[in-house]
Amino acid sequence: MSKAKTIILGASHWHMPLCADRIAEQHDVVGVSDPDPSRTKHLADLWDAPLYQSWEEVLAAHGDAELAYVFVPHDVMREVCLALVARCIPIVVEKPAGVSLQELLDVRAAADAAGVPIAVPLVQRGGPTDRWLARAGRSVYESVQFIAGPPDRYLVNGSPWMVDVERAGGGCMVNLAPHFVDLFLRSAGTEEVAVTAALSSMLHRRSVEDYASMTLTTADGRIATIEVGYAFPGSPLKRHCSFMRIGDAGTATIWSDGSASFTAVDGATTTARIDVDSDPLYGRFVDKVAEQLEDGFADLPGIRDLEATMTVIWDAYANGRQGRPVSTSSIDEVAAAAGVHRSTVSRAFSRPEAVKQETRDHVLQVAASMGYTMSPLAQALRTKTSTLVPLIVPDIINPFFAELAKAMTAAARERGYQLVLCVTENDAGATAGYLRAMQSMYAPFAVLAPFASVDPDEFESFGFGRHLVVIDRVESNHQVPTVTVDSAKGIQLAFDHLLELGHTSIAYVSGIAGTHTAADRRQAYRTLAEKHGMTPIELDSSGIGVGAGERAAEELVSMLQRPTAVVAGNDMVAFGLISSLGSRGLSVPNDVSVVGFDGLVLGARSNPPLTSVQQPIAEMGRIAISLAERAAQNGHVEDVVLQPRLLVRSSTGPAR
Repeated sequence: MSKAKTIILGASHWHMPLCADRIAEQHDVVGVSDPDPSRTKHLADLWDAPLYQSWEEVLAAHGDAELAYVFVPHDVMREVCLALVARCIPIVVEKPAGVSLQELLDVRAAADAAGVPIAVPLVQRGGPTDRWLARAGRSVYESVQFIAGPPDRYLVNGSPWMVDVERAGGGCMVNLAPHFVDLFLRSAGTEEVAVTAALSSMLHRRSVEDYASMTLTTADGRIATIEVGYAFPGSPLKRHCSFMRIGDAGTATIWSDGSASFTAVDGATTTARIDVDSDPLYGRFVDKVAEQLEDGFADLPGIRDLEATMTVIWDAYANGRQGRPVSTSSIDEVAAAAGVHRSTVSRAFSRPEAVKQETRDHVLQVAASMGYTMSPLAQALRTKTSTLVPLIVPDIINPFFAELAKAMTAAARERGYQLVLCVTENDAGATAGYLRAMQSMYAPFAVLAPFASVDPDEFESFGFGRHLVVIDRVESNHQVPTVTVDSAKGIQLAFDHLLELGHTSIAYVSGIAGTHTAADRRQAYRTLAEKHGMTPIELDSSGIGVGAGERAAEELVSMLQRPTAVVAGNDMVAFGLISSLGSRGLSVPNDVSVVGFDGLVLGARSNPPLTSVQQPIAEMGRIAISLAERAAQNGHVEDVVLQPRLLVRSSTGPAR
């Protein structure tokens, strides 16, 4: 069996040394990435592979890879996985596959749609601990303790992001608990559990929790208590662990030293000593990945297994945090540690301009080291003003909205605001719920990127009125400020490019819900087609996004006289169109040229890279924040229409 061409993304991850030798044995590593190459040069040398500083460089150089290990920081896992899915590269991804359940769901949805297999190293599954506990039968009651070393170990092993709650998503619970939640769910035979949790960072005062206790209860009364932590001292022992499962066949226990016992229901006891060290399990997992790659990792834990596990974990965080910071530090403790009065700490957060910069920086640094943050909601309720600004979008599966949110987060932060991302899942009714909730939090203004038409009168009832900006969707006779791109100009850029390549039959597929923007683009296409003596060909545009592209491809291949080029209403439609044409035996651009409309970063990594009309997404986001702020201050701003440009890549070619 030939070795799969493999790329390793995030080689400084602490699990990578545990499986490096097996990777060298089982795979043909063709590219390695890590932000600090000096830490991973020895691994690249072991694998005899080139070393890059970014995962983007690896993917650009080795886009034909047959397997990718994704061990990057949690906050970029979603972006990396989506880029790999776009190239149909099978993935091994570390848990948690993102810093929220939604990020994981985005990856799973994209992988399912593209048929890309994803394996997840939930390595305790099938290991010595799992096999011994299985003697007890189906779990009725279960208790787990797994207390690993202190969080500062991540500062010295090349993964400092693990103690940053924004980048890691959490602490010991997001990192350690998934293995044991997975074991309980499988033994109990259900994924539906109620969960309660308690979190603390008292021992090490980091922004991530260093101890977490969670209780899982099934509908029929089965209970698991799982305790995890970064609370064990730095020591060759590495950790403390204990396991007990009480089931219909008896009781099984395991202790840190590997001593294990099983007492059957008839009272007979069996003892043994097993290896409780999980480190060797990673190498064995790599062997199974190599064995099962061609079968789509059929017998390995996958992204759906991780979804079931992380649903429980993120519910536990929601329950344990209950709107409070993880840190138990109080404002008085921060003041004492910083050597200032408590009012100075308060002003450093709520009125930073009233505190000398040197003092403010010192207070904020001390507060960060203790994991202390002042609740924005508490501030809002006290002052009846807020820095919370909602961005309401239909979904974040479409990278357009992810890129928009990223740009707007930075723009809001620069102006002293905190962006709150609100996802409606294409449900117009959800918009009202978000606006009502944000009004109760005294949000000064809002930004809306709707999937369909909006009713400006609705905003008045929630106190926003013209304190709102709409992005990328404009209605005739609209009454709220808008930030849009010149759609007609964009379609003209696409048309002119295809005409220069000799195309005389050009079709159009919209894939955008019924808005004035959609109508503008469609009408621009019709006008240009007629101007150049073509019969307009509008392919099936029912639905939105990738699905619309797939339906358009189905119609296209059935035509006796097919157009030689297609302009898509957005990039997601183009991605679906290209993928579906390929599965039906048509090559892009050899048989059909395709132009998208968005200019998403992901388009540069698609196969082939997508020619697209680029909307200045980051600029749209920055301008929207600025317009909304100005509208809230003085009540009147003008609409902004930005100019697109054409990104010519490889999805278009000469007419044949």
